[in-house]
Amino acid sequence: MQQAINIETNSENFVISISRNVIDQATLFRLVARLRLEFLLNKGAIDENIETVSEEIKTDWWQRNEEFYKKYDV
Repeated sequence: MQQAINIETNSENFVISISRNVIDQATLFRLVARLRLEFLLNKGAIDENIETVSEEIKTDWWQRNEEFYKKYDV
């Protein structure tokens, strides 16, 4: 039986497997975006313009992907 969330490690990576029954795609994308943000924060690669850049990225992403989500009602 497959676990809902499984975490494996090797010498270089953490490998996370999440059952599709546990989380929807939109939530997964938000989680990955949050992980990327945490990575950048830990590197110190973010300055005070982060909110402006973040809004620009979200707006651009939704403009490029809106039709997909409407089509599949995700």
